[in-house]
Amino acid sequence: MHSAHAETQMPFAQSCKSILNPTIDSFIEHILEDWSSAGGASIAVVRKITRGDSDSDVSWNVEIKGYGIAKADGTKVDPDTLFNLGSNSKLFNAISVGLLISNESLSPRLSWETEIASVLPEWGLLDPVASTKNTVSDLMSHRTGMPRHDYIYEASENISSLITRLRHLKPSASFRDIYQYTNVMYIVLSYLPSALIPSKPTYAEYVSEYIFKPLGLNSTTFSGTTASQSGRMADGFARQPSGNPSRIPNNPFEKGTTRIIPYFNSPNGQDGNGKNPSTNQTVIPAEVIRKVATGITVSDGAASYPELSPVVYGGGQGMYSYRGHCNFLNIGFHSQIIRFPFDDFGIVILLNDDKFGTHMYEVMKWRIVDEILGLESVDWNSRLKQTYIDEVVIPRNGTLLEPKYPKPPSFTSFSDLQGVYRHPAYGSIEMCLVPLESLSTEEEYRIDSKQSQSCQELIKELPDKLPGIVTLGKPTLVVKWNKFWSSHLRFEHFNGDLFNITLFTSMVRE
Repeated sequence: MHSAHAETQMPFAQSCKSILNPTIDSFIEHILEDWSSAGGASIAVVRKITRGDSDSDVSWNVEIKGYGIAKADGTKVDPDTLFNLGSNSKLFNAISVGLLISNESLSPRLSWETEIASVLPEWGLLDPVASTKNTVSDLMSHRTGMPRHDYIYEASENISSLITRLRHLKPSASFRDIYQYTNVMYIVLSYLPSALIPSKPTYAEYVSEYIFKPLGLNSTTFSGTTASQSGRMADGFARQPSGNPSRIPNNPFEKGTTRIIPYFNSPNGQDGNGKNPSTNQTVIPAEVIRKVATGITVSDGAASYPELSPVVYGGGQGMYSYRGHCNFLNIGFHSQIIRFPFDDFGIVILLNDDKFGTHMYEVMKWRIVDEILGLESVDWNSRLKQTYIDEVVIPRNGTLLEPKYPKPPSFTSFSDLQGVYRHPAYGSIEMCLVPLESLSTEEEYRIDSKQSQSCQELIKELPDKLPGIVTLGKPTLVVKWNKFWSSHLRFEHFNGDLFNITLFTSMVRE
């Protein structure tokens, strides 16, 4: 676990009333059960308690509880369970840049409006205007003109080399035109400590030294190895539905068969108003906190529900209103950190349910917020279940059905598609055709001796590494690549020259 007032301050005795009380406990357990989760949740509620006007009259009330299951062996979630933060770490990234900006010893000095091209020789984009004019603030607020391009980087990536390849990627919008969430640009920002500080610390080393340690975040680490070796790292719980895997089951919220999945772990991971609440020492300058909490880009111009407002995005976090109360939200992979600065409280929710974690943390979060603010609770659980049905189940089960007799492609044969394809940013891929014959009695795909040795090896290992991904008798090409978000691509013939492309990650270790 890494690891209130509206118009007027609530009386101290009232504000100290427990929030993670039996009623909330029962609600959280109910949500885990209602969504058929095999996993659990760790929740922290932090409230500022003010007795007077001086700093000595301020204290922090912290409640932390665990719910449900952390590990496949049945270990329960407790306040010391570790979870992956995912994109919640973007706030560390933005703040680390703010610390560089506050560093008066840097020469030349860095600012929020420094153009990236002026400090990183490797930098360049296909759009010459965006290439020249993109600033620190632009990258931080996702208004570079670039889409995600998440599959450009590999599991083990040299950041300097990655940056040099950005110039070969097509933008999907004009510079500063719209908000487009882009992980790659935060990777660029993470390179700034190494590029600008003479000692060339890695990003992980820099954040550990200047953020984690001063704030007393002693269990927080960039290293998945360190987290796993602690014995406190939660397993990731996925669910394998019954029936046809290409269609959502009749009960989309069924538990199915529980599968354990590892978290993404970078091999380069290391241990590692801005005051330490225990010592009152300023760790992060107040102006840095203000900047990353200032909206720069409109990320959602229309409110999703009546209780919410449009959202603006600053540095690693969105800002909007909930039932008239301003809040700042960090969203990660099945985790959220939300704070209400004018109501003096914050909430952390971490889950390990891969299928519905992002839905359950919304339901849990708003129920706790309503409890703190003393508002009548909104039935977010029913809402989000219905939203999932409307936006995922109905569209997916109503998609265009494959014709009974698909038309052949316009080219001579499917084997014409085999071979190596190259892109200056994405690198090389080799497309391998799976023979159309059925499985042999040895339960192995037949091998075509005319194929390359690498294709023969790939097809031979498919039954072990990705069982069931090939529909026998259906023309299918498979690619193996070493990308951070996936290990294989499948090109499955649909009709004519149209193929369905699916990305897979094999959990079988090399």
